Amino acid sequence: MLNNGFRSFTVSLSLAFKDLWHDKKITFCLVVSLASVIAPLLLLFGLKFGIIETMEQRLLQDPGKREIKIVGHYKLDSMWFEQLRSRADVSFVIPNTRALNTQVDLIKDARNFLRKVEIIPTKFGDPLVSDGLAFPASINEIIVSHTLALKLALKMGDQLNMIIPRVFQGQSEPGKFLVKVVGILPESAFYRAGIFADFALLKAVDDFKDQFSVPEFGISHGKQRTDRKIFASARVFAKSLPDVATLADFIRLSGVEVKTHAKDIENIQQTEKVLSFIVKVLAWVAILGGAVSLAGFLIANVDRKRQHLAMLRLMGFTGFSVALYPVIQSLLIATFGFLLALTAYLFGAQAFDQELGSFMQQSGFICRLSHQQLLTAYLFTHLIVFATAIIGGIRAIQIEPAETFRQH
Repeated sequence: MLNNGFRSFTVSLSLAFKDLWHDKKITFCLVVSLASVIAPLLLLFGLKFGIIETMEQRLLQDPGKREIKIVGHYKLDSMWFEQLRSRADVSFVIPNTRALNTQVDLIKDARNFLRKVEIIPTKFGDPLVSDGLAFPASINEIIVSHTLALKLALKMGDQLNMIIPRVFQGQSEPGKFLVKVVGILPESAFYRAGIFADFALLKAVDDFKDQFSVPEFGISHGKQRTDRKIFASARVFAKSLPDVATLADFIRLSGVEVKTHAKDIENIQQTEKVLSFIVKVLAWVAILGGAVSLAGFLIANVDRKRQHLAMLRLMGFTGFSVALYPVIQSLLIATFGFLLALTAYLFGAQAFDQELGSFMQQSGFICRLSHQQLLTAYLFTHLIVFATAIIGGIRAIQIEPAETFRQH
């Protein structure tokens, strides 16, 4: 039984292919017609996924978009930080001091110096510090931003004199500290002139400016600092883009005002919704139009070849074998049509990327579909065609050989 079924399928496949070749002009028109429906859809979906994915990749590649910046100064205790660290939507959190106390002067030599450089506390896991860079292992090691390295002509291993200005008892008393450059951030990570340092260095600078004694700077006079448990600010990063809004709301509920890049993220999400709606409407219109057109062709083709199909029945072909005939033809047309549409899509995608890719600035692509998405499109095309071909198959089964020959 299995052998007979396989033989019927192979014979139907051979006859269907030969019949398509015999009517090659009609077959060519059908293939081109189907491709003309599929190709624009592939390009449309390619534009949707390409543009959205490029914008999302940019946001993901810029970890600063996941930063939740605290506005103003507060009294943040250890419990506040522990609550943040325990949340699954937090990727990084570290205490920070008042903004005014984070600024120092840096001197490389008589010709290279810079005033009011920002110190940013960092530690292992900082999203802004690129993979491969060594984190400061001690209080006298720093990572510098690309802008700072450019302004002071810095390279790895250079040493800088850090000058911390303060007024103590009415007199100017700058603190001095020698630091070493152990890493240089790319410009995309941090565009301002700044240094990333161990939090112990920032605490020492903060203590010094608040009139405390700081042995690290060689200053033994001043108030004595006890172990600090309250901080004025913090650096906080969400784990993913969708987590930004939720985490920001949680922080606001704790009485701390923040600002985020939620507007950029919302714009991406809204753009995706609009494009998805447009693509869905156009896709369904094209699919329904193509399905109706193909169904009409199959019915007309079966009616045109009633005598041939009746002859197959008289030669011993079962109703199932005869029904396979239009179904196989439809699937073959779908395969050739999709391959032609795929070729058109590849040329169209390349043209979009060449002509419009410059608007995406950072090596972005305009039109792109993954292999998995193309495979899904291929299978969905054949599913629609198969469902349509069943109509032709049912009509073929209903052909009565005797009645057909009586009419002729």
